[in-house]
Amino acid sequence: CQPDTSFTPVLAKMMVMAAKAACEAGVTLGGAGRFASRMELFPFFYRLGVSYLVTGTYNIQSAKSRIEKLNLEKDIRPEFDPNLYERVMNTNTGAALTELINELSN
Repeated sequence: CQPDTSFTPVLAKMMVMAAKAACEAGVTLGGAGRFASRMELFPFFYRLGVSYLVTGTYNIQSAKSRIEKLNLEKDIRPEFDPNLYERVMNTNTGAALTELINELSN
């Protein structure tokens, strides 16, 4: 997909920092807002340890289908991935972040 100018490396870094802190504290991590319904980001969220998403009712069925597909095809579960943390912290361009997101989605 095309680089997303709203999902920036700075935003991704804040997300992975929060996810790392939540993991270290043993806190359940969720996501909400405009990115919670972005299905291409679900593998990214899973690898941060996000165990629930809050989204509009119009997105629930498609989100549920995408999550079920991830669970069946890739057998991934929400769990913090320290390697993803390091990769995001070393990402400095939107194109590199898009490449990382695309890699996780494939």
